[in-house]
Amino acid sequence: MKKAWLHKTDDIAAEMLALCQDKASLTFCQQGELSQASSLQEVVLRQGKETILVMAKGDGFRVGPEGYFAFYRRQGQKMLRGFQGYIIQEGQRFFLASCPTTMFKVQRRHQPRILTPSPSAFTMSSFDSHRLFHGQVLDVSLKGCCLQGNFADLRPGQDMGPLTMTLYQTNERLGPVVVLVSQARLVRVAESDGLWTASLQFQQQNCDHDAIENYLEGRTIEAMS
Repeated sequence: MKKAWLHKTDDIAAEMLALCQDKASLTFCQQGELSQASSLQEVVLRQGKETILVMAKGDGFRVGPEGYFAFYRRQGQKMLRGFQGYIIQEGQRFFLASCPTTMFKVQRRHQPRILTPSPSAFTMSSFDSHRLFHGQVLDVSLKGCCLQGNFADLRPGQDMGPLTMTLYQTNERLGPVVVLVSQARLVRVAESDGLWTASLQFQQQNCDHDAIENYLEGRTIEAMS
């Protein structure tokens, strides 16, 4: 969900200059293209004319004629922020883009469940039997996950762990995020047409929340762009 944040021209220009000075990483997105990493190299303020952004373009960087989204989080900012505009001109190592007329914060639902693309997978064991389980991660949130595998011998209420999840994004050029959960509670086990699913609840002190937060943020950017 996008929530308007800055509207005034001077405030937007100040944020753009801060992004440039911080050399903050930008996630550049265009419809139909995979997300790419960029940065703001210069802000050209022209009195009485349109402000232009000079953005970095590395090897293999693709710039289309369509409008763009850019997402970022500067140091000290807890919430993901972003802006959108259009492409003006493309060079060999840079491209020129329009300065946004508004900026927004990206808000997610309190604890959203995010679908995890194949081949997102897991390995885990149970505390009581130390039996190993393997399978596919169907979705994940900061509070828990849904897994698919052979869970015929498991019952709700069991403690599972350690659980290791390898989570992929749609952008194949981005490496997987590996998440370790030392202990989780099994809250639901179900079977349908021979396929078993299990829902697990993470315990706050036993979960790598930073890794999950980074993954959820990446998937949110993919969904919005």
